[in-house]
Amino acid sequence: MRFSLATTGGPPCQQGGISERAQITMPVFELDKLPEDTLRHVHSFLPLRDAARSACVSHKFLRSWRCFPNLTFNQETLGLNAHEGTSYEKAKKFIDRVNHIIQNHSGIGVNTLKFEIFPCHNVITANHLDIWFQDIIKSGIQEIAVRLQTIEIYAPKLTSFMFRGPPIEILINDSSQLKHMVMHGAFYSGMIRYAQTKLHSIASNLQTLTLSSSKEEFNMPSLAAKFLHLKHLSICFFGEGFQSYDYLTLVSFLEACPFLECFFLSAGECYNVEQQAIQHSNANSSHLRGIPEFLHANLKKVHIERFCCAKSLIELTCQIVENTSSLRSLVLDTTHGFDPRGTCKSMRKEDVIQAIRAVEAIKSHIEGKIPSSVKFKVREPCRQCHITKL
Repeated sequence: MRFSLATTGGPPCQQGGISERAQITMPVFELDKLPEDTLRHVHSFLPLRDAARSACVSHKFLRSWRCFPNLTFNQETLGLNAHEGTSYEKAKKFIDRVNHIIQNHSGIGVNTLKFEIFPCHNVITANHLDIWFQDIIKSGIQEIAVRLQTIEIYAPKLTSFMFRGPPIEILINDSSQLKHMVMHGAFYSGMIRYAQTKLHSIASNLQTLTLSSSKEEFNMPSLAAKFLHLKHLSICFFGEGFQSYDYLTLVSFLEACPFLECFFLSAGECYNVEQQAIQHSNANSSHLRGIPEFLHANLKKVHIERFCCAKSLIELTCQIVENTSSLRSLVLDTTHGFDPRGTCKSMRKEDVIQAIRAVEAIKSHIEGKIPSSVKFKVREPCRQCHITKL
């Protein structure tokens, strides 16, 4: 594979034709002359489609392709048109292209394996995945992400695992190295309860855990087993399925993580929390529930997004403030956060009203309990982006 660079005497708009004398040809750079280890390292940073294309023009890239470390299979990486053909035809193309890639892969050197088969889940079966896993998953794999119905994994060096879908049975033969886990159930119910009751037996050595759910039928039970290595916990509630959820029961999860340092919570939408809400800024805090036996000595940072005036959410916050001696930072964000550009995310009029009420509840029931050693911040609705909607 050869590359050359050429320069001319000025920008194209001023050149007219390009004469031989005006063109300066730089030395040719031949990738094939690079050491194979170096070339393989460069190759590993290419997206899947580009890596496959480069294997067609270079014998060294072809050898590297057979050990390509990062295999992500979805409609984009496989070059499939989401709007072309029936569901069966798209799934058939997906299967054929994955089969072709895996059959030409040695199975050596794979660090990351991701399947995003949701658009084709009615055609792609567990048998397909079983065959692909047997061909690709070796002892050196470090990350698996997959969308499917059942999971059974034999990968002793697995360090990261991401799952999207409803709670299902997950069997990991050796999870001793599994440190980072994402269980994304934003369109399903019961993921938080699943984590409470099942996850410790699957992955007891986790250091970071992210959970999301759109509905929880039950409040959190007490956890008998403890996550002794967990340092970062994120829980995200999506949608309106948490109007009556008892946020105070999340204390049991914090108790089960005695060495937790960072806790992030995104509360669900709270348009109809009238019965559970703390209504007035002058209300007495003595009626708030508490769990006297709860103490935490390692939790340093707490961030609650979409904070509202739901009584149980205020109770959870007070519980953390009053019983966490290690707490150094508390952020209560009554907005919907920021987009990737750093601007305020949109809020409906109802959202803004709820946020204003939440700010009043924070001032009445939480602010006075914050120790001086804690850096405390309340994010209120933006005057330019949100208040103008009232």
